[in-house]
Amino acid sequence: MNEKESVCIAQSHAAHLASARRRLAELSLGIPFQGPLVGFTGDIAWKESHRERIKQIALLPVVLLVALFLAAVTPVMYLVHRCDLFQCRRAVVKEIRALKKEGPAVDVPDKKALEHLWAFHGLHGPEYSCDEQVELLNCWMITLYGNEIAKRYRLKEMLEEVAILQPEANKDDYTKAGSMHVHSALPLYGLLASLSEELPDYG
Repeated sequence: MNEKESVCIAQSHAAHLASARRRLAELSLGIPFQGPLVGFTGDIAWKESHRERIKQIALLPVVLLVALFLAAVTPVMYLVHRCDLFQCRRAVVKEIRALKKEGPAVDVPDKKALEHLWAFHGLHGPEYSCDEQVELLNCWMITLYGNEIAKRYRLKEMLEEVAILQPEANKDDYTKAGSMHVHSALPLYGLLASLSEELPDYG
């Protein structure tokens, strides 16, 4: 492991910890509970024709039974919601403790390319926001290639462009008769592949 990789790994560890703390703060504020009767007012838009109104009247007991059932299960659903929230908070707290206790991993790729380093120490998973991923990637660009090169790349804009171009590429594949349908990777990995092709190995 060279000095640049060591700095990138430390930045990655700090980013993982910051993300976990951000998620814990959001969970501490609480996720609003959306009960099954949200938006239900009981108002009826009566039809113009008498036949349709008769059908509506006939269905009223069914609607009432459904509403009563949903009202009855709402407390149970709320308890489930609270339990899920507690489990999520518990998992994030455990993640933070593990990050503090274990420290960063020290494995590094043999090929000194940006996408390979990300495979080892990047922010993987839907729990990490796009801003968090781009921020870490920008820190790595500065560390590995310097400020001047890093300034040339507007990573957020490039990521948005990749996100637009990938579906278009897939669309072309699907329109070709007999073509093999290849699903593109997440836009972030497309951006990493593009940067790794354009930039030299960081050495």
